[in-house]
Amino acid sequence: MPRALLKRCAFRGCPNTTRQRFCEEHAPIARRYYDQRRGSTTERGYDAAWERVAEHRRNLDYGLCQRCLTKDLVTASQIVDHIVPIYVRPDWRLEIMNTQVLCFDCHTVKTSEDTRRYGARMRRTLTPEQIHNRHLALTLQPPRWGGC
Repeated sequence: MPRALLKRCAFRGCPNTTRQRFCEEHAPIARRYYDQRRGSTTERGYDAAWERVAEHRRNLDYGLCQRCLTKDLVTASQIVDHIVPIYVRPDWRLEIMNTQVLCFDCHTVKTSEDTRRYGARMRRTLTPEQIHNRHLALTLQPPRWGGC
């Protein structure tokens, strides 16, 4: 597989080139800044109660990615995802019917779909469609309601 072209480091004023977003010198600084803005796992709602729900969901889904199963692929995973994101429905944070097991690739795709559908967690201005989708998500029952 061909390697990515070298490009300038995204850190302001850095003349170094890299194949990543930041050069080796600035990557730790950028990561620390990102982590500070993001908050700790506990601040984002992933505490002991969430770990119990996540473990229960892994057992229910047999640790298999649910999106891959719909494509007749069997992929083991430990990632438990909220079907409707927490920032849209905080009251469904511990609702077992609002969770699913996804592999890393499917989780990445779903996260970008959620951002398009509901807007980003930190985003202040939303499109009219995203506002409508958020209101729609507030009126529905959890996505897996009616059985696992």
